[in-house]
Amino acid sequence: MKINYDIEKINELITDFYLATGVSIDLFREDFSPAGAKSFFNTAPYCKCIQDCLGGPDACKKSDKVLFDKCKREKRTVIHTCHAGLVNVLVPIVYSDTIVGYMIFGQMKKGGGFDIEKAFPDNFNLLSPVYEEMPVFDEEKINSLSRLADVLVRHILFEHMLKPSLDENLEKAVSFVEKNLKGDLTIESISKGINVSKSVLYRLFHSHFNRTLGSFVNSKRIEYARALLLDTPMSIEEISEEAGFSSASYFSKVFKKEIGISPLKYRKK
Repeated sequence: MKINYDIEKINELITDFYLATGVSIDLFREDFSPAGAKSFFNTAPYCKCIQDCLGGPDACKKSDKVLFDKCKREKRTVIHTCHAGLVNVLVPIVYSDTIVGYMIFGQMKKGGGFDIEKAFPDNFNLLSPVYEEMPVFDEEKINSLSRLADVLVRHILFEHMLKPSLDENLEKAVSFVEKNLKGDLTIESISKGINVSKSVLYRLFHSHFNRTLGSFVNSKRIEYARALLLDTPMSIEEISEEAGFSSASYFSKVFKKEIGISPLKYRKK
């Protein structure tokens, strides 16, 4: 899937986050390669020293792979402590149930101590003083930054700073679905609404998203419901109606199938 990036706007957002928090941040493509945005990762002196150590770059790559693989598999924000004792957070950027990129931030020193001598016996004297100078982030602050990163990702998607390159008719269909989530979104209603034949819509959704139109509609409704669960005090019944589901029980069933947990557990988590 080809992804279009508004690098200028993304760079402004990433720079604002870095200047406001002092926390390293970067953007990656769905294949884990750099997206070409302005990178503020590996800015900490401690990380630079790790990179200069023998075997340091390979160890960092292995640790990052564990983080990326888990995030890709679970399609949710993952908090991970790397081999060097620093906390990194990876947020998936999900479009219609497909990961189209990742936002990573971190290289944060967590309280509780880390045995540098055991981890890096040959470089202890070099790394220890640099590590000790790093600021400490407690668990509450790390969780707050994680929630802020979730908001940044939703903002990137909402402002179309990052979006797939779609066929013109498919783009019309996706836009129609997003604007009419509370309506009766059948293949007939969408076909009539955008003046495209049903057979063309079937083919486009299957070839581009590898899913049926009904499955796509549900994923969009779940995407909207997730935002409501996090950002509003609305009840499950109210959210299910607002997102276009026929009942709260059906909403909960679809939500658990898509996300892996119930709406209430998602909100608490």
